[in-house]
Amino acid sequence: FLCLTIWILAGLPILVLSLNFAAYGQTNISGVINTVSARIDSVYSYISTDVDSVHVNSVEGFSVGDTVMVHMTVGGYFYTSGGNVGDMSGRNNSGKYAIFILKDIDNTNKYLILNSTLPNFSPLVTGEYGQIVKIPTFKSAIITDTLTCNPYDPATGTGGILVLFVKGNLIFNADINVDGKGFPGADPDMAEYSGTCSTLDA
Repeated sequence: FLCLTIWILAGLPILVLSLNFAAYGQTNISGVINTVSARIDSVYSYISTDVDSVHVNSVEGFSVGDTVMVHMTVGGYFYTSGGNVGDMSGRNNSGKYAIFILKDIDNTNKYLILNSTLPNFSPLVTGEYGQIVKIPTFKSAIITDTLTCNPYDPATGTGGILVLFVKGNLIFNADINVDGKGFPGADPDMAEYSGTCSTLDA
C-alpha cells in the first residue's frame, strides 16, 4: 500500500512517501540528505501557454529526471496599521508546494523546466520567493542516526526542508529531528504588553 505522511513543524514541511512493497536492499541514511536546493525568484512559462518553470539563483547540482519539491516560503502580506495589525492581508503563494520531475534545464538563463504545470501558482509579487529542493529516492531505507535538514538560511532563501521518497520500508532506528530549523517567520515583538485584560479567569 501507499503511505504519504506530511508534517508541518514551525513552518517546516517534512514529507515522507513510502510504497510498501517486498523488501529491497536497504540504504542507511542519517544527517542531512537534502543537499541540493536553489532559491526561486520567479515562476515562468517556458512554454507560453503553460506556467511550467522556475527561475533560480543556481542550477548547480540539478539534473534532468530529478524529483524535486517547489516550496514557496516568503510572500504573505500583513497589515501594519489600523485595527488589523498583524493579520494577513494577502497570502499570495506563500505556503504552497508541489512535487515534479525536472524535464529540462536552461543552464544559461538558470531556468528549471518542470514536467507539469505549477498548480494554482500566481506570478510572484515583489519580495516573494521560494525554493526548489532535490528529493532523494530510496528503495528501502534505515535511519541509523538522527535525520535532519540544514537550517533555513534567510541569506540564501534555502534550507529548513526535509523531504524523501521511500519505495519500500522506512525503518526508524533513530529519530527525525528538525527542531528550530524551519522558516522562522517575522521577528517577534519583545515589548512587554502594557494593556489590560478583557476578561479575567476565576
